Amino acid sequence: AAEPPGAPAPAAAPGAASPKPAAPSAAALSSSSTAPPPPLRVISTYEDATEDGSAPASGSLAAGASFDGGASAAAAPKAAGCVHIEDEATAAGHRALRDLQRRVRAAEAINAKTVFVTNLSFKVTEDEIREWLGVCGTIVSVKLSRDKATTHLLGYAHVQFDDAAAVAEAVRRCDKHELHDRVMRVASAQFGGKVQFELPEEIKEDIRGLVKEAYEGKNLSCIKDAWQKRHPGKKLDTSRWGFKNFSTAMKTIEGLQIETHLEKKLTNLAFFQGSPAHVVFLEQKKRKEEEKAAEAAQAGGAGP
Repeated sequence: AAEPPGAPAPAAAPGAASPKPAAPSAAALSSSSTAPPPPLRVISTYEDATEDGSAPASGSLAAGASFDGGASAAAAPKAAGCVHIEDEATAAGHRALRDLQRRVRAAEAINAKTVFVTNLSFKVTEDEIREWLGVCGTIVSVKLSRDKATTHLLGYAHVQFDDAAAVAEAVRRCDKHELHDRVMRVASAQFGGKVQFELPEEIKEDIRGLVKEAYEGKNLSCIKDAWQKRHPGKKLDTSRWGFKNFSTAMKTIEGLQIETHLEKKLTNLAFFQGSPAHVVFLEQKKRKEEEKAAEAAQAGGAGP
């Protein structure tokens, strides 16, 4: 007899096989299937791993493939061209290096448009520098260096132009320009901005003449006094050309050799290089050094 609608199905007999579930239809399979996984992004360089500007996670090989940095990472397929980023410290190091390289390139670009100006008077103003160097090109900035504690000028500055060609023009036209009794020097900041101070040729000739006449082997102060006596009303102030003192200026005169007094260590003497007087002095200096060495050795051997 037919079972009434809604009646429970009869229980299976003991030992009877359970009925197999019906196979899902094609439509059901289509609706329940998941979307294919996204393609694996291959990381072959560090830049590939940081395309979005962020560091890859520790042990990350590619999008959708992240490992803990241990054996599973080592077992990743190498055929895909993946590179394992060891840890966040390594990634941070690469970022720091790239940042440093960018800053170096930026500094080089600025230095190519900048001149270094030294031996400035402490009275100089930014307007005076702009007026002086402005004939060579458009000036972007003037940075007068100052003491951090006192804000006093330090005697040098950096001037940036808007064009690198102005740098060569400034060196050619404005080097050794005099302002406020100072002969200013101009050099490109691209090569360290170093300049070699020098005395005018006429002063160097005068000093060589004095040494030759009567002042070889004499104290440098005597030479300076003799020069000023021969030029009444003039003062031989070598700071005008950028030197700290007269002794430093004398060392730049070609043909002269400045030696330290054998007894007075703060006294300097002027000689012509290789002259008879210079040779005699060097022999005396050698004997003096040998005597001091012998005395030191004797004192060391006389110990308890």
